[in-house]
Amino acid sequence: MQAGYYDNNANTHIVKQGQYAWLTQFGHVGAKWLLPYGVNLVSQYMQGSTLMTNTDGVPVVDNDFHSGYIMLSKRWSQHRVSVRIEDFSVTDNDDTPEDNNNEDGQSMTLAYQYQLDRPWFIQLEYNVIDSTRPARRYLNLPIDLIERQWQLSSRYFF
Repeated sequence: MQAGYYDNNANTHIVKQGQYAWLTQFGHVGAKWLLPYGVNLVSQYMQGSTLMTNTDGVPVVDNDFHSGYIMLSKRWSQHRVSVRIEDFSVTDNDDTPEDNNNEDGQSMTLAYQYQLDRPWFIQLEYNVIDSTRPARRYLNLPIDLIERQWQLSSRYFF
C-alpha cells in the first residue's frame, strides 16, 4: 500500500518574463497485490487541483482533476503481458473565455514485453483512449474522440 500528498507551494501571484507560477496539489493512494498464478494487480487513484492566476490574483486556470487505474500483469520466463484500464477527468472551475479545460475519459492499454537480455527489453503496446474534451472544437475536431495507438519501444538498463 502507498499514499502520498504533493504540494509545490507555488505563489500564483508571481509572473516573470511571461512565465506564470502554477499551484499544484494532489493526493494519491495505491496498492500492489500478488494474486494466484503469479499475477500482479496494481492500482492507483489520484485527486487534486492546479491553479494559475494573473498578477491581481484572478484565476486564469483553475482545474480539479482525478485519475484512477487498475492493471493486471503476468510475467513468465522472459515474457510479460499487462492490461490496464483508467478513468480520468478534469473539471474547469475558472471563467476564462475560450479556454475550456473540461475533459472526461477512459483508456485501456494492452502490452507485451520480451526480455532480450538481462538489461535489454522490447515492448509492443496498444492504447485506446475514449474521451470528451470540449476544447477540441477550437481546432475543428470532434468533442468526443476515440484515439488508438500502436507503439513499439526498446529499453536498456545500465
